[in-house]
Amino acid sequence: ATLRVIKTFVGIIIGFVMMPFLLNGLGTHLYGLWITIGSVVASYYLLDLGFSQAVTRYVARYIHQKDYDGANRIIITSLVIYSILGLVVVLCSFIAANFGVNHFVESVDDIELVKILLIISGISLAFEFPAKAFPGVISAYMRFDTIAIVGLLKTIADALLIYFVITSGYGLIAMSLVVFATSILSTLFYVFYCTRLFKELQFSTRFF
Repeated sequence: ATLRVIKTFVGIIIGFVMMPFLLNGLGTHLYGLWITIGSVVASYYLLDLGFSQAVTRYVARYIHQKDYDGANRIIITSLVIYSILGLVVVLCSFIAANFGVNHFVESVDDIELVKILLIISGISLAFEFPAKAFPGVISAYMRFDTIAIVGLLKTIADALLIYFVITSGYGLIAMSLVVFATSILSTLFYVFYCTRLFKELQFSTRFF
């Protein structure tokens, strides 16, 4: 609980520091584009459809009951579902980039930039979707501390790397690639950590 509170306060502090820095470094126009694209991509989370709550509940329950086959059935089935939803997110990103940009971007000069940012952000989010099959493992073993630490490190790393790319003269694409890279690394660690906790996990089609 303490680590999660620390993570929250660090996030608030970084937010207060980074906002004026980004406004000065990018300008109000590009900063506005960044916020708008973030809002559009965030709407893709609706594709979760509430599955994560059920997955977390039943995976934790089956592991607690030592019904490892039951836990594997939930994890593998949800992994397949979330992988499909991840592909849907990528598809939505390409559709939004190619057919929706003109509706919310006034300047013609910004269209190509926004298309690239939408695709990068969408792919980054899509990588997170399959990992939604594993939160029940964290709940079962009560390892919220590790997840809080990783989240804290990612928040700090994002801020430092974004500061570096902006002060080095790079723009929004470099920023999005930074977030993309740290998101993939944290997601890969999350999945690896869950497999280490739940050693009975089996990636087999018979559990689908």
